[in-house]
Amino acid sequence: MQQTLFGRQTEAEPPRSGVQVDPLVIPDKFPVIVIDPPWEYPEGWPAWNDNGERRGLEYQTMTVDAIRAMPIYRLLKHEGYVFLWTTDRFLEDAFSVLRAWRCVPRQTVVWCKKPRGLGPGGMFATTTEFVLIGQRIGPKSHARGRRTTGKRFDSSWFEWQRGRHSEKPEEFQDIVEQVTDGPYLEMFARRKRPGWFVWGNEVNSDLCLEV
Repeated sequence: MQQTLFGRQTEAEPPRSGVQVDPLVIPDKFPVIVIDPPWEYPEGWPAWNDNGERRGLEYQTMTVDAIRAMPIYRLLKHEGYVFLWTTDRFLEDAFSVLRAWRCVPRQTVVWCKKPRGLGPGGMFATTTEFVLIGQRIGPKSHARGRRTTGKRFDSSWFEWQRGRHSEKPEEFQDIVEQVTDGPYLEMFARRKRPGWFVWGNEVNSDLCLEV
């Protein structure tokens, strides 16, 4: 697989966690990949009211089949971890996506958002998003815990502040850095994070990958 450098920031603020990367060396495979796919909502996204209004998304989306077809397994080291963001609608699909990427589901982390009225959702307003953690191993492997730092948290749900639509909290990647060792890759990134390699159409990507 071809990998190449694009326009790269030459200076950045020091990583809060002390993570360092060599800006000239791009790994062939990564032990950790964080990915927030642009799940497709063809009917638009519900407005924050109860009158049924919907609005188009401000970014290009992908079908579940297209996300499944991404060659993530070629970027991920054996026994490495994928942290896959998803929503209520695509929770079941997200498990199939992990398996298509040759990963075994390990855990689910929940982002609990402060309620702000009767917005999107069904009988209950949606105030959660999910991160499925998958590991690149065989289904009968006993490799749980490998390629981790050994640090553990006493909860699998977290209350982080909301950002703009679809924006994920920086605190999430803070804890990823605490429980796993890099190098780290963020896919569909919206900004450069110190100490991470990134790929996406909203940043100067470090990898050349066609999807």
